[in-house]
Formats: sequence, structure tokens, C-alpha cells
Amino acid sequence: MAEAVGKKKGVAATHEKYDEFAHKWRNVRDVLAGQHKVHKAGERYLPKLNKQTADQYKSYKKRAAFYNASWRTVAALLGMMFRKPPESELPKGLDPYLEDVSMKGVPLNVFAEEYALEWLSIGFVGVLTDHPPSVDTNGQQLTVAQAEALGLRPTMQLYKAEAIRNWKFRVVNNKHTLSMVVLGECAKVAVSEFEEEEEERYRVLDLDENGNYRVRVFKQNDKNEDILLEGPTYPLLDGKPLNQIPFEADFDFCDPPLIDLIDANLNHYLVSADYYHALHFTALPTPVVSGYSPSVPEPGQAPEEFYIGSESAWVFPDPNAKAEYLEFKGQGIQALEKALDRIENQMANLGAKMLASEKAGVEAYKTQAARNAGENSILSSIAIQVSLKLEAALKVFAAWANSSDAEISYELNRDYSPVVMDAQTLTALVAACQAGKLSDAELFDLFKRGDLIESDKTLEEHQGEIDAAPPPAALPAPVANPNAPKPKPGEKKPVDPAKAGE
Repeated sequence: MAEAVGKKKGVAATHEKYDEFAHKWRNVRDVLAGQHKVHKAGERYLPKLNKQTADQYKSYKKRAAFYNASWRTVAALLGMMFRKPPESELPKGLDPYLEDVSMKGVPLNVFAEEYALEWLSIGFVGVLTDHPPSVDTNGQQLTVAQAEALGLRPTMQLYKAEAIRNWKFRVVNNKHTLSMVVLGECAKVAVSEFEEEEEERYRVLDLDENGNYRVRVFKQNDKNEDILLEGPTYPLLDGKPLNQIPFEADFDFCDPPLIDLIDANLNHYLVSADYYHALHFTALPTPVVSGYSPSVPEPGQAPEEFYIGSESAWVFPDPNAKAEYLEFKGQGIQALEKALDRIENQMANLGAKMLASEKAGVEAYKTQAARNAGENSILSSIAIQVSLKLEAALKVFAAWANSSDAEISYELNRDYSPVVMDAQTLTALVAACQAGKLSDAELFDLFKRGDLIESDKTLEEHQGEIDAAPPPAALPAPVANPNAPKPKPGEKKPVDPAKAGE
């Protein structure tokens, strides 16, 4: 959705925090989208040089390389978060719905990844749990079976930060409660049999004067007047209106989690532009001729030209004339190279770990785990928030699917650093289990944490696999070869392999 220009009125009005952070969200989006998007933004990220023409700026920008450390970092963090599948406890009745929670072909775990990606990149995102009005033509509430037969079912819709335009809170029953949220949407409107155009609309979710959840859809005409297109509708649960807005978002948001990395990445882009600009004008060989002046051509004749190559010879009548290549001297380019290296190290420290060399050597199991614990605190906090919001949305989702009585939990993985168990640790854990200091279940859990066993496998499944395929019996001891040559006098007798180690 396009960035708002100027302060809008009516239903299109935006919250003050939206206005404050919109430009930061755009920077994050453009950087994560990569070089094409950053180049397309032109002077927003790469100002013109002094007295630079349009054509010169176009070449200057084209030479500038954008090193997208930010996206690599976000992709790596998202991969860590979903290195193991989320742990969930959901009613079986939800299974058919969870294969497509959005009615757009998106299963729950993929939806969770998209939601987590928005948290990692922007830090502000919402989930609307929705259900179409399940009433018949006479206004009577339909049963769950009747609603399902008509294709009426709950859905979860993801709204990015730029679409969450405005919101309000008020105290309801002594509780700070979301009382209004305005969501920007784009609708396809037919202009002919073969053409469509996008129309900006606004979905208003609020609590009416009686505290009942209400949904309306507006648009604005050319005079910026609000036009009601749909509603008001009152989604019902068990035949009663809801007393809360089923929209999950953290409205107490602040800067995007990796905004410092984004800013460093854009700074790296500026230095990169100057670096390649300097190389373009200094690295190309430039011949210089001194002590010779070309003759003035006769009218209609082309001026004298010099060609470089083995088939061309430059002959000057003045023996003092010289020809050589212009060579760049000085520290300018080296300073730019050092600046690029320094910024890349800064980006590594800010989160782009894949850009920095890994710590040399093999660390002990406990040492490595302790070193990684503090580094994952921000990512762990995001995982907790994502889990809580999705779990709350799933509870409303389940209630609309008539499965609200069952226990519901949904938790993302927070074990981000796969730690390789060394042989000493492995032996000690097995010995502790054999000595009765660890139970089989505790040992099994430690093996899962150490990535020795798949995270989604149960102890019963693991034991069943062992019982079905017991370990092979010990190999028989090798038999000495009777035809082996006997040692000569004074020569040591060869060691029998069967008795080696005795």
C-alpha cells in the first residue's frame, strides 16, 4: 500500500505512532527487498553528487553495489526460530481448518512463519480472527453444521504494519481494552469486462456504545468524504455478539528490532557507491602523451587518433616526447575499502553473524551453550510474543469452530543454537542414566536438545524403533591364520589380533 502523503481526515486518518514510524518501515522494506528496490528509490538512499547530471547520476547509481546483509540476517533468525516445528496442543476438530487457516491455501505453520517474519523485520503486525455472518435470510443464527455446509468458517488474516492505520483504547470493566482499529485494504473493482483497478478501503473494527463487536467497511470519495460500503455487521459466537475485538497486535511497539542493522546497511551502500565510482575513474588505464601536439587537420579530414594494441605504432618526430599510462596514487580508495570492512564488522556485531568468521576450534558443550544464551535473548522474546498472540487468535478461532472446550497452546521453538555433544558429555549422560541419576525420559529430552534425535519424535516412538531393530550382535573374534609365516630367530612374534589389548 502506498505511503500516505499529508495528513488524512475521517476514516483515512492515521494514528500518531503510525505517522512516526512509517518512514522507518519503508526503509526496512526497501532494504530487505534488495538492490533493485534500493536502486529504484534513487536519491532517498543515494543523494546526487555536486553538479552531477541525470545521466551521470544514473551511471553512478548503477555502479553502486548493495550488500544485503540485513535480509541474510532476518532469514537466518527466522530459520533458527523454525529450526524445530512449533509445539502445539490443539483440538482434533480444528485439523481440517488448520490446513488452510486463511482460506488462501496457507496452513497454520506457514502462517506462523509469515507472522514471525513481520515481527523480526518490522516489529508490528496484526492477526484478525474473522468469521462471516452466519445467519440465514430471516436473520436466524445458523448451526455450525449449516454454516460449514455454506462454506462459512473462521479464518485468520495477517495485516502488516502499514495496513494498521489507526486504533483506540478505552477502559471496559476496569480493563484497558482495544475499542477501535482501522485496517487499510485494497479491493479489486471491475472497470470493464477485462480490466480491474485497485480501490482503497478501510475496515473498521470497534466496540459500539453497548460494548458489542462491530464491523464496517468504508471508502472515501474524491472529496475525502466517508462512504459506508458494508455493515454494520455483528459477528456472533453462540448466538451472542462478542465483547472484544478479535485482533491481536502489540500496539506498544517501538523501533523495528534490526533498525540499527538497516541503517548500517544503508550507510554501507553509500560508501560502496563512492568506492565503485572511484574505481571507475582510477582503475581503467588512461594513456598520457607529453611533448607532442597533433597536427591541425585539413578541412574535411578527421583529427589524428591514437589506437592502443599490438597492431598500432605511435611515432613522434620529437625524440623527447613520451607516452605512459596515468596511474592512481594515494590512499583514497584504501580508505573506502577500510570503511566498507569496518561497516561490515559493525553489521556482524548488530546481528549479521553469517558475515563474521565463526570462532575457531571446538568448544565444550556447556561453554558453547552458555555463550549462545545471551545472544538469543531478543529472538527468544520475539518468539514468546509471537506464540502468545497466535495462541490468543487460535482460541477465538477454535471457539468459532465449536472447539473451545479443549486445551489450546502454541509455542515456537526457542532452542536456536544447535549444540554438538562431544563424546565425553555423551558418555557422562549415559552413565548418569545407568546410575539412576537421570530417567530415560530426561536422557531422551537431552538427546533431543542436542539434535541427536528428531525434535518431534516421542520416547515411545523411539523405543519402538529400537525394539523393532535391535542392535547387531558383537562380531566374533578373528581366528589366527595357521599358514602365517613363523618368525625368524630373534624376531618379535606378531601380535594375535584376537588377543590385542590383553
